[in-house]
Amino acid sequence: MKHRAARVATGVAIVASALALAGCARGVRNAGYDDADGGYSSAPAFSGSAGVGCTNLKCRQKTCDGAAKTTVSGTVFDPAGKNPLYNVIVYVPNAPLEPQKTGATCARCGSVLSGQPIVAALTDTHGHFVLENVPVGKDVPVVVQIGKWRRQINLPEVHACRDNSYSDKATFRLPRNRGEGEMPRVALSTGCDPMECLLRKIGIDDKEFTAGDGDGHVHLYRGAGGGGVPGSSSAYDFWTDEAKLSKYDVVINACECKPYARGPGAYSAMQHFLDKGGRFFGSHYHYNWFTDVPGETDDAVDWTPGGQCNLGPNFVDDTFPKGKAFAEWLVVTGASSTYGQVPLSCAPLDVGRTKNKLATGWIFDGPTQAPSYVSFNTPITATDPADQCGRAVFADLHVMQEGHGDAAGLPFPNGCHTADLTPQEKALEFMFFDLSSCVLDDGAAPTVPQTVR
Repeated sequence: MKHRAARVATGVAIVASALALAGCARGVRNAGYDDADGGYSSAPAFSGSAGVGCTNLKCRQKTCDGAAKTTVSGTVFDPAGKNPLYNVIVYVPNAPLEPQKTGATCARCGSVLSGQPIVAALTDTHGHFVLENVPVGKDVPVVVQIGKWRRQINLPEVHACRDNSYSDKATFRLPRNRGEGEMPRVALSTGCDPMECLLRKIGIDDKEFTAGDGDGHVHLYRGAGGGGVPGSSSAYDFWTDEAKLSKYDVVINACECKPYARGPGAYSAMQHFLDKGGRFFGSHYHYNWFTDVPGETDDAVDWTPGGQCNLGPNFVDDTFPKGKAFAEWLVVTGASSTYGQVPLSCAPLDVGRTKNKLATGWIFDGPTQAPSYVSFNTPITATDPADQCGRAVFADLHVMQEGHGDAAGLPFPNGCHTADLTPQEKALEFMFFDLSSCVLDDGAAPTVPQTVR
Protein backbone atom coordinates (compact mmCIF):
# COMPACT_ATOMS: atom_id res chain seq x y z
CA MET A 1 0.00 0.00 0.00
CA LYS A 2 1.39 3.38 -0.95
CA HIS A 3 -0.66 5.32 1.57
CA ARG A 4 -1.59 3.72 4.79
CA ALA A 5 0.97 5.19 7.18
CA ALA A 6 3.97 3.06 6.21
CA ARG A 7 -2.44 2.70 1.58
CA VAL A 8 -22.80 15.43 -20.93
CA ALA A 9 -26.15 19.89 -25.56
CA THR A 10 -28.61 22.55 -25.86
CA GLY A 11 -31.65 20.85 -27.29
CA VAL A 12 -30.74 17.44 -25.95
CA ALA A 13 -33.83 15.22 -26.19
CA ILE A 14 -34.49 12.95 -23.26
CA VAL A 15 -36.25 9.72 -24.16
CA ALA A 16 -37.81 8.03 -21.17
CA SER A 17 -38.01 4.26 -21.33
CA ALA A 18 -41.75 3.83 -21.31
CA LEU A 19 -42.21 6.58 -23.88
CA ALA A 20 -39.53 5.04 -26.03
CA LEU A 21 -41.57 1.88 -26.17
CA ALA A 22 -44.58 3.91 -27.24
CA GLY A 23 -42.56 5.59 -29.98
CA CYS A 24 -42.62 9.17 -28.75
CA ALA A 25 -40.94 11.40 -26.21
CA ARG A 26 -42.57 14.75 -25.57
CA GLY A 27 -43.04 15.43 -29.27
CA VAL A 28 -39.52 14.42 -30.23
CA ARG A 29 -39.24 11.28 -32.31
CA ASN A 30 -37.24 8.52 -30.75
CA ALA A 31 -33.55 8.51 -31.41
CA GLY A 32 -32.63 6.24 -34.29
CA TYR A 33 -36.23 5.53 -35.30
CA ASP A 34 -37.50 5.71 -38.87
CA ASP A 35 -40.57 7.97 -39.06
CA ALA A 36 -42.15 5.91 -41.82
CA ASP A 37 -42.85 2.77 -39.86
CA GLY A 38 -42.11 3.74 -36.27
CA GLY A 39 -39.12 1.41 -36.02
CA TYR A 40 -35.40 1.67 -36.46
CA SER A 41 -34.25 2.01 -40.04
CA SER A 42 -32.22 -1.01 -41.09
CA ALA A 43 -31.05 0.41 -44.42
CA PRO A 44 -27.28 0.96 -44.50
CA ALA A 45 -26.60 4.71 -44.57
CA PHE A 46 -23.08 4.52 -45.95
CA SER A 47 -21.02 2.30 -48.15
CA GLY A 48 -18.71 0.41 -45.90
CA SER A 49 -21.30 0.26 -43.10
CA ALA A 50 -22.18 -2.87 -41.17
CA GLY A 51 -24.00 -4.18 -44.26
CA VAL A 52 -26.10 -7.25 -44.88
CA GLY A 53 -27.67 -8.86 -41.84
CA CYS A 54 -27.42 -5.83 -39.59
CA THR A 55 -30.39 -4.30 -37.82
CA ASN A 56 -31.28 -0.85 -36.59
CA LEU A 57 -28.44 1.49 -35.62
CA LYS A 58 -25.86 -1.21 -36.12
CA CYS A 59 -26.35 -0.68 -39.86
CA ARG A 60 -25.02 2.84 -39.42
CA GLN A 61 -21.62 1.81 -38.14
CA LYS A 62 -19.03 2.82 -40.75
CA THR A 63 -15.67 1.32 -41.61
CA CYS A 64 -13.11 4.12 -41.84
CA ASP A 65 -9.91 4.27 -43.89
CA GLY A 66 -6.58 3.75 -42.21
CA ALA A 67 -6.44 4.40 -38.48
CA ALA A 68 -9.44 6.73 -38.46
CA LYS A 69 -12.31 5.91 -36.11
CA THR A 70 -15.78 7.22 -35.44
CA THR A 71 -15.81 8.08 -31.77
CA VAL A 72 -17.91 10.02 -29.29
CA SER A 73 -16.11 11.38 -26.27
CA GLY A 74 -17.14 13.40 -23.27
CA THR A 75 -17.37 13.51 -19.50
CA VAL A 76 -20.17 12.25 -17.27
CA PHE A 77 -21.00 14.54 -14.35
CA ASP A 78 -23.15 14.26 -11.26
CA PRO A 79 -26.73 15.65 -11.48
CA ALA A 80 -25.47 19.08 -10.41
CA GLY A 81 -23.03 19.13 -13.32
CA LYS A 82 -20.13 19.85 -10.96
CA ASN A 83 -18.13 16.71 -10.27
CA PRO A 84 -17.14 14.06 -12.81
CA LEU A 85 -18.14 10.52 -11.97
CA TYR A 86 -16.11 7.32 -12.09
CA ASN A 87 -17.28 3.92 -13.36
CA VAL A 88 -20.39 5.14 -15.23
CA ILE A 89 -21.48 2.95 -18.14
CA VAL A 90 -21.92 4.83 -21.42
CA TYR A 91 -23.43 3.00 -24.39
CA VAL A 92 -25.39 3.22 -27.64
CA PRO A 93 -28.55 1.08 -27.53
CA ASN A 94 -29.86 -0.73 -30.60
CA ALA A 95 -33.41 -1.10 -29.23
CA PRO A 96 -35.71 0.83 -26.88
CA LEU A 97 -34.80 0.66 -23.21
CA GLU A 98 -36.96 -1.43 -20.90
CA PRO A 99 -38.24 0.15 -17.68
CA GLN A 100 -36.15 -0.69 -14.62
CA LYS A 101 -37.48 -2.52 -11.60
CA THR A 102 -37.68 -0.50 -8.41
CA GLY A 103 -36.69 -1.97 -5.10
CA ALA A 104 -34.19 -4.44 -3.73
CA THR A 105 -33.10 -6.60 -6.65
CA CYS A 106 -30.00 -8.55 -7.51
CA ALA A 107 -27.97 -6.28 -9.78
CA ARG A 108 -24.46 -7.63 -10.10
CA CYS A 109 -21.96 -6.16 -12.50
CA GLY A 110 -21.92 -8.11 -15.75
CA SER A 111 -25.70 -8.26 -16.01
CA VAL A 112 -27.06 -7.71 -19.51
CA LEU A 113 -27.86 -4.07 -20.15
CA SER A 114 -31.23 -3.00 -21.54
CA GLY A 115 -31.47 -1.83 -25.14
CA GLN A 116 -29.07 -4.32 -26.76
CA PRO A 117 -26.00 -2.03 -26.64
CA ILE A 118 -23.74 -2.13 -29.67
CA VAL A 119 -20.86 -0.04 -28.27
CA ALA A 120 -20.05 0.67 -24.62
CA ALA A 121 -17.42 2.28 -22.41
CA LEU A 122 -16.75 3.12 -18.76
CA THR A 123 -15.76 6.51 -17.40
CA ASP A 124 -12.33 6.89 -15.81
CA THR A 125 -11.44 8.82 -12.67
CA HIS A 126 -11.80 12.07 -14.65
CA GLY A 127 -15.34 11.01 -15.64
CA HIS A 128 -14.08 10.80 -19.23
CA PHE A 129 -15.14 8.18 -21.77
CA VAL A 130 -14.55 7.35 -25.43
CA LEU A 131 -17.09 5.32 -27.41
CA GLU A 132 -15.61 3.72 -30.52
CA ASN A 133 -17.29 2.63 -33.76
CA VAL A 134 -20.37 4.73 -33.00
CA PRO A 135 -23.23 4.69 -35.54
CA VAL A 136 -23.09 7.76 -37.76
CA GLY A 137 -25.75 10.18 -38.91
CA LYS A 138 -28.52 12.03 -37.15
CA ASP A 139 -30.31 11.24 -33.90
CA VAL A 140 -27.90 8.84 -32.26
CA PRO A 141 -28.95 7.83 -28.73
CA VAL A 142 -26.38 7.53 -25.95
CA VAL A 143 -27.22 6.16 -22.51
CA VAL A 144 -25.34 7.01 -19.32
CA GLN A 145 -25.99 4.64 -16.43
CA ILE A 146 -24.67 3.77 -13.00
CA GLY A 147 -26.85 1.37 -11.10
CA LYS A 148 -30.42 2.61 -11.49
CA TRP A 149 -29.34 6.12 -12.41
CA ARG A 150 -30.04 6.17 -16.16
CA ARG A 151 -30.43 8.93 -18.73
CA GLN A 152 -30.75 8.69 -22.51
CA ILE A 153 -29.38 11.56 -24.60
CA ASN A 154 -30.10 12.15 -28.29
CA LEU A 155 -27.00 13.38 -30.13
CA PRO A 156 -28.19 15.52 -33.07
CA GLU A 157 -25.55 14.10 -35.43
CA VAL A 158 -22.46 11.93 -35.28
CA HIS A 159 -19.91 12.57 -38.02
CA ALA A 160 -18.04 9.64 -39.51
CA CYS A 161 -14.39 8.81 -39.03
CA ARG A 162 -13.56 11.49 -36.47
CA ASP A 163 -13.95 12.20 -32.81
CA ASN A 164 -17.26 13.80 -31.91
CA SER A 165 -16.31 15.51 -28.66
CA TYR A 166 -18.69 17.13 -26.17
CA SER A 167 -17.38 19.49 -23.49
CA ASP A 168 -20.60 20.95 -22.07
CA LYS A 169 -21.03 19.59 -18.53
CA ALA A 170 -24.79 19.33 -19.06
CA THR A 171 -24.57 16.97 -22.01
CA PHE A 172 -23.84 13.71 -20.22
CA ARG A 173 -24.70 14.49 -16.58
CA LEU A 174 -26.97 12.19 -14.62
CA PRO A 175 -30.67 13.10 -14.27
CA ARG A 176 -31.72 15.62 -11.62
CA ASN A 177 -35.33 14.47 -11.65
CA ARG A 178 -37.64 11.84 -13.11
CA GLY A 179 -38.41 14.13 -16.07
CA GLU A 180 -34.81 13.80 -17.23
CA GLY A 181 -34.34 10.10 -16.74
CA GLU A 182 -34.49 7.32 -14.19
CA MET A 183 -33.22 7.37 -10.62
CA PRO A 184 -33.00 4.90 -7.76
CA ARG A 185 -35.69 5.06 -5.07
CA VAL A 186 -33.97 6.24 -1.89
CA ALA A 187 -35.25 6.18 1.69
CA LEU A 188 -33.38 8.65 3.89
CA SER A 189 -33.82 8.77 7.64
CA THR A 190 -32.91 12.21 8.95
CA GLY A 191 -30.96 12.92 12.10
CA CYS A 192 -28.56 15.38 13.69
CA ASP A 193 -26.38 15.27 10.55
CA PRO A 194 -28.21 16.82 7.52
CA MET A 195 -27.45 14.02 5.04
CA GLU A 196 -30.41 15.21 2.92
CA CYS A 197 -28.37 18.35 2.12
CA LEU A 198 -25.64 16.18 0.59
CA LEU A 199 -28.10 14.66 -1.90
CA ARG A 200 -29.41 18.13 -2.68
CA LYS A 201 -25.89 19.41 -3.35
CA ILE A 202 -25.03 16.58 -5.71
CA GLY A 203 -27.93 17.91 -7.81
CA ILE A 204 -31.17 16.09 -6.97
CA ASP A 205 -34.09 18.49 -7.48
CA ASP A 206 -36.05 19.60 -4.43
CA LYS A 207 -39.27 18.23 -5.88
CA GLU A 208 -37.82 14.74 -5.64
CA PHE A 209 -37.68 14.97 -1.84
CA THR A 210 -41.06 13.84 -0.53
CA ALA A 211 -42.63 11.88 2.30
CA GLY A 212 -42.83 8.10 2.10
CA ASP A 213 -46.17 8.16 0.31
CA GLY A 214 -45.06 10.82 -2.19
CA ASP A 215 -44.00 10.45 -5.81
CA GLY A 216 -40.43 11.70 -5.35
CA HIS A 217 -37.35 9.54 -5.55
CA VAL A 218 -35.96 10.53 -2.15
CA HIS A 219 -38.36 9.77 0.68
CA LEU A 220 -37.56 11.48 3.98
CA TYR A 221 -38.35 9.65 7.22
CA ARG A 222 -37.86 11.35 10.57
CA GLY A 223 -35.08 9.99 12.73
CA ALA A 224 -34.10 11.30 16.15
CA GLY A 225 -33.27 15.00 15.89
CA GLY A 226 -34.01 15.11 12.18
CA GLY A 227 -36.24 17.23 10.01
CA GLY A 228 -38.34 16.17 7.05
CA VAL A 229 -41.09 17.31 4.73
CA PRO A 230 -44.83 17.60 5.37
CA GLY A 231 -46.13 14.08 5.95
CA SER A 232 -42.77 12.56 6.87
CA SER A 233 -43.34 9.60 9.17
CA SER A 234 -41.14 7.93 11.76
CA ALA A 235 -38.00 6.18 10.56
CA TYR A 236 -38.38 3.78 13.47
CA ASP A 237 -41.72 2.53 12.16
CA PHE A 238 -40.31 2.37 8.64
CA TRP A 239 -37.33 0.23 9.61
CA THR A 240 -39.54 -2.50 11.05
CA ASP A 241 -41.60 -2.85 7.84
CA GLU A 242 -39.69 -5.28 5.62
CA ALA A 243 -42.24 -4.98 2.79
CA LYS A 244 -41.82 -1.21 2.74
CA LEU A 245 -38.04 -1.43 2.98
CA SER A 246 -37.98 -3.76 -0.02
CA LYS A 247 -39.59 -1.08 -2.20
CA TYR A 248 -36.40 0.96 -2.03
CA ASP A 249 -33.10 0.61 -3.84
CA VAL A 250 -31.02 2.48 -1.26
CA VAL A 251 -31.56 3.19 2.43
CA ILE A 252 -29.51 6.04 3.93
CA ASN A 253 -29.44 6.56 7.68
CA ALA A 254 -28.05 9.88 8.88
CA CYS A 255 -26.25 10.04 12.22
CA GLU A 256 -28.58 10.68 15.20
CA CYS A 257 -25.86 11.62 17.70
CA LYS A 258 -26.67 8.59 19.86
CA PRO A 259 -26.88 4.85 19.12
CA TYR A 260 -30.64 4.56 19.63
CA ALA A 261 -32.14 1.07 19.57
CA ARG A 262 -33.77 0.54 16.18
CA GLY A 263 -36.89 -1.23 17.39
CA PRO A 264 -38.27 -4.79 17.43
CA GLY A 265 -37.94 -6.50 14.08
CA ALA A 266 -35.93 -3.68 12.49
CA TYR A 267 -32.61 -5.51 12.53
CA SER A 268 -33.88 -8.65 10.82
CA ALA A 269 -35.95 -6.61 8.33
CA MET A 270 -32.86 -4.64 7.32
CA GLN A 271 -30.79 -7.80 7.04
CA HIS A 272 -33.37 -9.38 4.73
CA PHE A 273 -33.45 -6.16 2.67
CA LEU A 274 -29.70 -6.35 2.25
CA ASP A 275 -29.55 -10.04 1.45
CA LYS A 276 -31.98 -9.72 -1.46
CA GLY A 277 -30.10 -6.85 -3.10
CA GLY A 278 -30.76 -3.69 -1.08
CA ARG A 279 -28.13 -1.05 -0.43
CA PHE A 280 -27.51 0.34 3.05
CA PHE A 281 -25.59 3.49 4.05
CA GLY A 282 -25.11 4.01 7.76
CA SER A 283 -23.43 7.07 9.27
CA HIS A 284 -21.62 7.08 12.63
CA TYR A 285 -24.00 5.90 15.39
CA HIS A 286 -25.78 3.66 12.93
CA TYR A 287 -23.00 1.19 13.64
CA ASN A 288 -25.48 -0.37 16.05
CA TRP A 289 -27.32 -1.95 13.13
CA PHE A 290 -24.37 -4.30 13.19
CA THR A 291 -23.60 -4.49 16.89
CA ASP A 292 -26.89 -4.46 18.88
CA VAL A 293 -28.26 -7.82 17.79
CA PRO A 294 -26.12 -10.83 16.90
CA GLY A 295 -26.19 -11.48 13.17
CA GLU A 296 -24.08 -12.25 10.16
CA THR A 297 -22.97 -8.62 9.66
CA ASP A 298 -21.30 -8.67 13.08
CA ASP A 299 -18.54 -10.65 11.42
CA ALA A 300 -17.78 -8.03 8.75
CA VAL A 301 -15.40 -5.98 10.91
CA ASP A 302 -14.14 -5.65 14.46
CA TRP A 303 -16.53 -3.06 15.84
CA THR A 304 -15.17 -0.69 18.48
CA PRO A 305 -18.16 1.61 19.14
CA GLY A 306 -17.78 4.84 21.03
CA GLY A 307 -14.42 5.79 19.58
CA GLN A 308 -13.02 9.30 19.79
CA CYS A 309 -12.24 11.50 16.78
CA ASN A 310 -9.15 10.35 14.97
CA LEU A 311 -6.26 12.74 14.73
CA GLY A 312 -5.27 11.99 11.14
CA PRO A 313 -3.74 12.22 8.69
CA ASN A 314 -6.19 9.97 6.87
CA PHE A 315 -5.01 7.74 4.07
CA VAL A 316 -6.82 6.00 1.21
CA ASP A 317 -6.11 2.32 0.67
CA ASP A 318 -5.04 2.20 -2.97
CA THR A 319 -4.14 -1.49 -3.05
CA PHE A 320 -7.45 -2.49 -4.67
CA PRO A 321 -8.77 -1.12 -8.01
CA LYS A 322 -11.62 1.04 -6.76
CA GLY A 323 -9.51 2.28 -3.87
CA LYS A 324 -6.87 3.52 -6.29
CA ALA A 325 -9.60 5.13 -8.40
CA PHE A 326 -10.98 6.82 -5.26
CA ALA A 327 -7.56 8.27 -4.41
CA GLU A 328 -7.16 9.61 -7.96
CA TRP A 329 -10.71 11.00 -8.06
CA LEU A 330 -10.22 12.94 -4.84
CA VAL A 331 -7.32 14.80 -6.48
CA VAL A 332 -9.23 15.32 -9.75
CA THR A 333 -12.15 16.94 -7.90
CA GLY A 334 -9.98 19.05 -5.63
CA ALA A 335 -11.00 17.17 -2.50
CA SER A 336 -7.37 16.33 -1.87
CA SER A 337 -4.13 18.08 -2.76
CA THR A 338 -2.10 14.96 -2.06
CA TYR A 339 -2.69 11.63 -3.73
CA GLY A 340 -3.77 9.02 -1.23
CA GLN A 341 -4.82 11.41 1.51
CA VAL A 342 -8.19 12.91 2.38
CA PRO A 343 -8.91 15.61 4.98
CA LEU A 344 -11.59 14.55 7.46
CA SER A 345 -13.34 16.45 10.24
CA CYS A 346 -13.72 14.24 13.30
CA ALA A 347 -14.03 10.71 12.03
CA PRO A 348 -14.73 8.63 15.17
CA LEU A 349 -12.91 5.34 15.43
CA ASP A 350 -15.88 2.94 15.62
CA VAL A 351 -14.14 0.22 13.63
CA GLY A 352 -10.94 -1.36 14.82
CA ARG A 353 -10.11 -3.25 11.65
CA THR A 354 -11.72 -5.16 8.82
CA LYS A 355 -12.05 -8.81 9.66
CA ASN A 356 -11.05 -11.86 7.64
CA LYS A 357 -11.39 -9.82 4.44
CA LEU A 358 -15.20 -9.94 4.71
CA ALA A 359 -15.19 -6.14 4.52
CA THR A 360 -13.06 -3.58 2.73
CA GLY A 361 -11.61 -0.54 4.44
CA TRP A 362 -11.28 2.50 2.19
CA ILE A 363 -9.98 5.29 4.47
CA PHE A 364 -7.67 4.76 7.42
CA ASP A 365 -6.46 6.87 10.29
CA GLY A 366 -2.69 7.02 10.04
CA PRO A 367 -1.68 6.58 13.67
CA THR A 368 -4.14 3.80 14.55
CA GLN A 369 -4.74 2.16 11.16
CA ALA A 370 -8.47 2.13 12.03
CA PRO A 371 -10.78 2.47 9.03
CA SER A 372 -13.25 5.37 8.85
CA TYR A 373 -15.16 3.93 5.92
CA VAL A 374 -15.87 0.25 5.24
CA SER A 375 -17.99 -1.67 2.76
CA PHE A 376 -19.12 -5.27 2.42
CA ASN A 377 -21.37 -7.23 0.09
CA THR A 378 -24.25 -9.37 1.32
CA PRO A 379 -25.14 -12.00 2.23
CA ILE A 380 -21.90 -12.06 4.18
CA THR A 381 -22.24 -15.83 4.55
CA ALA A 382 -22.28 -16.52 0.79
CA THR A 383 -19.32 -18.70 -0.13
CA ASP A 384 -19.42 -17.59 -3.78
CA PRO A 385 -19.16 -13.81 -4.42
CA ALA A 386 -21.53 -14.32 -7.38
CA ASP A 387 -24.27 -15.00 -4.82
CA GLN A 388 -23.87 -11.60 -3.17
CA CYS A 389 -26.43 -9.06 -4.41
CA GLY A 390 -26.63 -6.47 -1.64
CA ARG A 391 -24.14 -3.97 -0.31
CA ALA A 392 -23.70 -2.17 2.99
CA VAL A 393 -21.37 0.66 3.87
CA PHE A 394 -20.57 2.26 7.18
CA ALA A 395 -19.02 5.73 7.33
CA ASP A 396 -17.64 7.59 10.33
CA LEU A 397 -17.87 10.69 8.13
CA HIS A 398 -20.36 13.53 8.56
CA VAL A 399 -22.00 16.16 6.36
CA MET A 400 -22.29 18.83 9.02
CA GLN A 401 -19.00 20.32 10.10
CA GLU A 402 -18.30 23.11 12.55
CA GLY A 403 -18.86 26.49 10.92
CA HIS A 404 -19.89 24.89 7.64
CA GLY A 405 -23.46 26.25 7.53
CA ASP A 406 -25.88 23.37 6.98
CA ALA A 407 -28.18 22.54 9.91
CA ALA A 408 -30.17 19.50 10.97
CA GLY A 409 -33.65 19.26 12.48
CA LEU A 410 -35.32 21.79 10.17
CA PRO A 411 -38.02 21.19 7.54
CA PHE A 412 -36.35 20.39 4.22
CA PRO A 413 -34.73 22.31 2.59
CA ASN A 414 -34.52 25.05 5.23
CA GLY A 415 -31.42 23.61 6.84
CA CYS A 416 -29.48 23.38 3.56
CA HIS A 417 -27.60 26.68 3.30
CA THR A 418 -24.56 25.74 1.21
CA ALA A 419 -24.17 24.72 -2.42
CA ASP A 420 -20.57 23.53 -2.63
CA LEU A 421 -19.33 20.22 -1.34
CA THR A 422 -16.57 20.12 1.24
CA PRO A 423 -13.70 17.66 0.68
CA GLN A 424 -15.35 15.30 3.16
CA GLU A 425 -18.68 15.55 1.32
CA LYS A 426 -16.94 14.87 -2.00
CA ALA A 427 -15.62 11.66 -0.50
CA LEU A 428 -19.19 10.79 0.52
CA GLU A 429 -20.41 11.57 -3.01
CA PHE A 430 -17.97 9.08 -4.50
CA MET A 431 -19.12 6.49 -1.98
CA PHE A 432 -22.81 7.18 -2.65
CA PHE A 433 -22.49 6.54 -6.38
CA ASP A 434 -20.32 3.50 -5.76
CA LEU A 435 -23.03 2.17 -3.45
CA SER A 436 -25.67 2.90 -6.11
CA SER A 437 -23.72 0.99 -8.73
CA CYS A 438 -23.90 -2.69 -9.63
CA VAL A 439 -22.43 -5.06 -7.06
CA LEU A 440 -18.83 -6.06 -7.68
CA ASP A 441 -16.19 -7.62 -5.51
CA ASP A 442 -14.09 -4.76 -4.17
CA GLY A 443 -10.97 -6.66 -5.15
CA ALA A 444 -11.98 -6.76 -8.83
CA ALA A 445 -11.63 -4.02 -11.42
CA PRO A 446 -14.76 -2.76 -13.23
CA THR A 447 -15.02 -4.02 -16.81
CA VAL A 448 -16.80 -2.72 -19.89
CA PRO A 449 -20.19 -4.44 -20.34
CA GLN A 450 -20.70 -6.82 -23.22
CA THR A 451 -22.23 -5.50 -26.42
CA VAL A 452 -24.24 -7.02 -29.26
CA ARG A 453 -22.00 -8.28 -32.04
